[in-house]
Amino acid sequence: MQQALLDSSALFALIDPQDRYYKPAREIYQRVKQKGYHLITTDYLLDEIFTLITSRLSRKHAIEYAKLWPNQDVDLIFVTEQDFFSAKELFEHYHDKNWSFTDCVSFAVMKRLNIDTAFSFDRNFTQAGFNLLK
Repeated sequence: MQQALLDSSALFALIDPQDRYYKPAREIYQRVKQKGYHLITTDYLLDEIFTLITSRLSRKHAIEYAKLWPNQDVDLIFVTEQDFFSAKELFEHYHDKNWSFTDCVSFAVMKRLNIDTAFSFDRNFTQAGFNLLK
C-alpha cells in the first residue's frame, strides 16, 4: 500500500471552503481514497493546523477539529528525537531555502518511513525531492 504524508496545507484546504485549494483538495482526497493510499500526518503538523485554524477561523473551530483526533482515516505519527535532529540538520544545511522547521521535520519523518509522496500544496516538498499528489 502506498503512503503519503498529509501536510497542513492540504488539511486546512479540506476544512475551509474559503481556502483557494478547497476544491482541488477535495478532488485529490477522493482520488487518494479510491487508489487506496494510506495517509499519515505528524504531531508537528497537527500543532500547525490547530494554530492555523485558530488564527484563520476561530479557536472554537480549532477545538472542534482537535476533537476529531485520533482519526481513523489518517495515522498520527509522533516525531522522534532522531527526526528532530535530522530536521535540524536539514534546516541548518539548506539555509538558502524558505523551509520552515516543520517542513524539515516532515521531510525527516518521510525519509525515516520511506515515504516519497505528500498531499500538500506546499512546493517545498518538491524542492526537497518528494512528489506531490495531484
